[in-house]
Amino acid sequence: MQRKKPKNIASPKKPDQGSSRNLEEPTKRITWIILGGIIALTFLVSIPALRNGLLAWDDEPYLTKNQLVQSGNLWELFTQPVMGNYHPLTMLTLALEYRLFGSAPAGYHGVNLLLHLINVVLVFIVIKRLNRGSVVALVTALLFGIHPLHVESVAWVAELKDLLYTLFFLLSCIFYLKYLEDKSRKYFFITLLFFTASLLSKAMAVSLPVVLLLIDYFRGRKFSKIVWLEKIPFFVLSLLFGIIAIIAQGSTEAIADHARFSFFHRIVFASCSFLSYLGKLLLPVNLSAFYPYPVRSGDLIPGSMYLCLFIMAALVAVMIYSFRRSRDLFFGLVFFTITIFLVLQLLPVGNAMMADRYSYIPSIGIFFLAGVGVKFLWDKGYRYAIGALLIAFTLFFGVQTFLRCTIWKDDLTLWNDVIKKDPAVEYAYNNRGIVLMNQERYDESVSDFTRAIELNPVYPIVFLNRGIARSRQNKHAEAIADFDQAINLKPENPEAWFNRGVALRNVGRNEEALRDFQRTLELKPQFPMAYYNRGTLYMNLKRYPEAIVDFTNAIKADPAFADSYLNRGVAHMIGNEKMEALQDFNKAIDLKPGFINAYYNRGNYYLSEKKYREAIADYTHAIELKTDYSAAYYNRGLAAFYEGNKQAACDDFKKAATLDFTPAKTAISQLCE
Repeated sequence: MQRKKPKNIASPKKPDQGSSRNLEEPTKRITWIILGGIIALTFLVSIPALRNGLLAWDDEPYLTKNQLVQSGNLWELFTQPVMGNYHPLTMLTLALEYRLFGSAPAGYHGVNLLLHLINVVLVFIVIKRLNRGSVVALVTALLFGIHPLHVESVAWVAELKDLLYTLFFLLSCIFYLKYLEDKSRKYFFITLLFFTASLLSKAMAVSLPVVLLLIDYFRGRKFSKIVWLEKIPFFVLSLLFGIIAIIAQGSTEAIADHARFSFFHRIVFASCSFLSYLGKLLLPVNLSAFYPYPVRSGDLIPGSMYLCLFIMAALVAVMIYSFRRSRDLFFGLVFFTITIFLVLQLLPVGNAMMADRYSYIPSIGIFFLAGVGVKFLWDKGYRYAIGALLIAFTLFFGVQTFLRCTIWKDDLTLWNDVIKKDPAVEYAYNNRGIVLMNQERYDESVSDFTRAIELNPVYPIVFLNRGIARSRQNKHAEAIADFDQAINLKPENPEAWFNRGVALRNVGRNEEALRDFQRTLELKPQFPMAYYNRGTLYMNLKRYPEAIVDFTNAIKADPAFADSYLNRGVAHMIGNEKMEALQDFNKAIDLKPGFINAYYNRGNYYLSEKKYREAIADYTHAIELKTDYSAAYYNRGLAAFYEGNKQAACDDFKKAATLDFTPAKTAISQLCE
């Protein structure tokens, strides 16, 4: 029996140009004018992002506190994962930006916005080349450009990786479509090249081989042996980079404990996340930078969440049904499903159930369906209704995007918004507490940390942070209690041991502090601050050889650690190793030209060597940097006196005396009267 020929296998036909009811394809010139207007509108609604700052949340580890980016070492950029991700092309781009913009946020935000605008154009080209015409492509590009769900990818500097991998992903699709048209091998290899660049920008690009098969389906290509063979290099690359991504995530704590939720529960969560992404694409309200899991591990899942499984089953049925009956519907839904699948937390990564940024590429499938729907309904005669609806959605999306960009202005506005949307997110209270602590608003930060602990009493990092805030308030007993709890909850965290060691040292419990520093270094041997603080404690205990060893280890771990050079120099001076001391003081000043104490201590070296002019120069430099530096005035007075300038010496002694430096008063009575 002959099989029935499936419907809609050929490329979609162009609209009937003779029907006045059909939405006619605009001319090439009009198309590009409209596209230019879409780009201009996207730029206008995204303008607030250009005034945003850099965030402590990921912008610091990716950029402002990232030695890889600041050094620009190509080998390290291409061999070391960052924040549990292997995306060397993204890190290389950040390194180039760092050389151009330094710490000025506007440049980074400008690059992000420029990439987003380019991606809008590429989305248009991809849909147009699929043979769906300019109208569908323009609607898809419009929604892609101005949708509020994309603000996170554009307004957050750390999400350069999203924009960059999308750029190469779309270019790969464009050249694959050219390959299908021209059958030229060069386009095939260009497709493969851009795919590799996309993978080097973000691991989410691994979905491209399946997308290419989907394009084959849409263009009516038979799934012959050659179709599968030509996809082999793409699947090999996907497998390779997928393994690298899992290894990179495993190098941090990014991959959540698999025992946290059962696999069945993760399927329920994935189904709900899938539907939430769809819902927020259709009606982007109550957007947030952080979407927590609805329950904690061990808690019962609300019965309403199981409904997501049935809705998902219905959607799968729609996809299967549309395979032979509506190529557009199948392409749009499956494109969305393929590209969102890996971030549905079936393999749990991090502590959020979903994130706006994950919808950046997947949204193209849904916006494509919106474009197809606009054209279909227009051709059916609903011109005024569709026109009004398109204008309404454009205004709504545009205004929401403009306002959403302002939420990403700084860390405080961001976490205030998260807490406003969901007052039970302990992660947000912890992060806002860190922001407030860095602004020296310690009472407020302690309040936020306390609220986070109330919401989650087994949250070790919050106890650690509250302990740090209390230490800065000089509430050392309370701080030690917090560090104790942080260690009890997570004994393998070196930061908790380190900070408790500092707090114990501050209250004179030196032997306990030494034990904590030792434990810190067992857990994290390359921890320069731990060596430095233990070295400082050894100095206070007059155990100078051990102090020198620790300062040396701190320098090995961080060759730019100026304070360690200074303290090692002081220890060398006490041990009468003066040449070593001078070398350390010189190095400290080279690394930190405005280092007041380094000038003062080098002045002390010169004074001890009777090099009075050099001593006076260093003390003078220290005084210029700190005008109330009483000890520097006194020692400069001594140097001037020994050099024979009694008047200058007495002037300095008198200045030191006005700053309540007791030895200066004795010097005045003995030398100046």
